[in-house]
Amino acid sequence: MPWFQRSRGNSHQARVCWVVMGEGEVTVRVGSPRLGEVHRTIPIPGAPGHG
Repeated sequence: MPWFQRSRGNSHQARVCWVVMGEGEVTVRVGSPRLGEVHRTIPIPGAPGHG
């Protein structure tokens, strides 16, 4: 029945957002007991005109 549908949502997925200020590099690591770990290093450039 369309009015009685139930959903647990998406309990196996998460979304995050970070605001990174400054310059240099940031490393993000995400891990899962079942699937292992992934990491990425992202360069953060300095503001134009500085440096």
